[in-house]
Amino acid sequence: SRPAIIVIPTLGNDHQFNLDYTVAHLAALLDVVSPDAVVLNDATPWLARGCPLSALSPETHVALAFASEHHIGIFGTRDWPADAYEQSVRSVRAENAKVRDTASAYALARTTLDAKVAFIAREYSGAEPRGIEQLVADGFERMRSTLTATQRTALANQAARFADSVAVVVSKNPAQRRWAVLSGWAQARIVVENLRARPQLRVVPVDSFLPLPTETVEKQLDYRHLSWILSGV
Repeated sequence: SRPAIIVIPTLGNDHQFNLDYTVAHLAALLDVVSPDAVVLNDATPWLARGCPLSALSPETHVALAFASEHHIGIFGTRDWPADAYEQSVRSVRAENAKVRDTASAYALARTTLDAKVAFIAREYSGAEPRGIEQLVADGFERMRSTLTATQRTALANQAARFADSVAVVVSKNPAQRRWAVLSGWAQARIVVENLRARPQLRVVPVDSFLPLPTETVEKQLDYRHLSWILSGV
């Protein structure tokens, strides 16, 4: 039979701000999906050592903990670039060019902070629940509609490359038959469409696992997940 693929949309650091789709909800969703392998946008050798290449995203740590506790494989789609040091130097220099003095540093930070606060207030502070069920139904598409055409094009290209990499990882690991694929919310729909077009894979919609049982979410409200949640409150 074809391996089953379940694409789980994630919020990145916004898991700290959306109290209806926190890291505890994500862990509960992984519990319900019950994969025998997880794949995400990181580097396999680093994940194998419990030290992700990209350590900032909460979902990476949730996936690592889940894989460790359930003794399943966790795979990345990225390689450590040969010119990693040079890339870092270029990135630092580019950032330094933006903030040559205190005033420009403050202005850049203030603009970014204001935009983020406005987004959180708009998306996560209303009375209407914004859990994974509502987000999958229409919330993610509404959020995507606020992106510019340039942003959508860039995200589509990233999603296509990620889907290609996921397909390669799955093909190289035939013993794993049920995969949870963690994808950023803005790319998840495109990743699903791309993977669904591949006859060797069977994509299972994530909404077939929703709504999440209350007791499954409550079980995940432990000190690890609560610390992530409280850091954003």
